[in-house]
Amino acid sequence: SVLMADLDLFKRVNDTYGHAAGDQVLKETAGRLKAAVRQYDRVGRVGGEEFLIVLPRCTEQGAVAIGERIRNSIGEAPIETSKGALRITGSIGAATWTSGDPAAPGALLQTADKALYRAKHGGRNRVEYGAPNEAAAGCEGAGASG
Repeated sequence: SVLMADLDLFKRVNDTYGHAAGDQVLKETAGRLKAAVRQYDRVGRVGGEEFLIVLPRCTEQGAVAIGERIRNSIGEAPIETSKGALRITGSIGAATWTSGDPAAPGALLQTADKALYRAKHGGRNRVEYGAPNEAAAGCEGAGASG
């Protein structure tokens, strides 16, 4: 599975508090993302305020559960910056590849990205799933933070 995570209304942070505060938000967000996933998951910044999280051996339900954990970790506490504490939220799109429903890597990312935009248009600060495939319940280690 993959997750595409984007900070909500991040442009306002840079416009209101400056790019230095924006950089502090991005660094803290990256730390929170890494703390919210399993040890063998991978987190990377795609660009701007968007992050890609790769979740090996993870089903639809597990991806959504980890997405919710990530979403909560972003917004659970204000982020301290040189301009003060800022409340930040994030929207997340999820997609899963299965052997019964193969997809090229680009298509998988595109599916997660479309789900992310549904989350944004649906009110922000939420997780949306991008493919209607059947999956087993959960993924290895989804209940524990790594």
